[in-house]
Amino acid sequence: MNKDYISINGSTIISDEKGMHKKETHNSIGVELELENEIEIIEINIACLNQEKDKLGTVEENKKFKKGSYIFVALMFIFVIALCKWIMPVLVGFPEIEIPNARFSFIKTNMDALLCTMLPACFIMLAPIIGKEILGTNSKIKRIQTIEEQLEFLNNELSQKKAELEEIRKISKKESITDTTIHSIDNSKYRASLKERLAILAYIKKYRNKLKTYLAKGNLIEELRGLEIQPEDIPFAETALKRVLEKEKSYSQE
Repeated sequence: MNKDYISINGSTIISDEKGMHKKETHNSIGVELELENEIEIIEINIACLNQEKDKLGTVEENKKFKKGSYIFVALMFIFVIALCKWIMPVLVGFPEIEIPNARFSFIKTNMDALLCTMLPACFIMLAPIIGKEILGTNSKIKRIQTIEEQLEFLNNELSQKKAELEEIRKISKKESITDTTIHSIDNSKYRASLKERLAILAYIKKYRNKLKTYLAKGNLIEELRGLEIQPEDIPFAETALKRVLEKEKSYSQE
């Protein structure tokens, strides 16, 4: 990451994390160094999100896991029913005895009573475990979808910044100047702006249904202002919401 630079006799000396390096001076050297930093900031964010996404797996994998959880629960209940109705009487020799004047009409034998006891007990034992797994999987799926949205934005931003950098390098003019002033390169504003936009994308993905209602009513801008989103980021938020809704519409039509 470029930190600062000075220009001496047509060469610019730049300091970064690795030390000092030199390049030819031109009339847009400061802009070039800032763009290089912005590109590096974007690439770091992309790498972090990809690393997180790899740990979470794919949406399809998580959906399969959730489906498997439902199947497991169904199989457990079938097993309990089979255990009480058929397996236990045969293997254990537990006799099936009729219960006269049972309180509930569907309980006619002691096996029915055992079944009615074991099914709720089975549910009570499995519900916290399966519920936690299913809810955790739902959260993973939502996070993966949010990351994908953020990565799409970051990759577009990266392409744009690289194009800007290439253009700067094409049109810049060499300069043979000496400027011993140390010029600091501060990308904190861009870093904060990028972080804000990633947060906006996460918010839009999470609350898209509520925001969709605001959009339909025509008061989306007012609601976004109420969220203390910076004025310059409101058009970005509105465009991002429309893109998310358009994607979901196209997926539902497939």
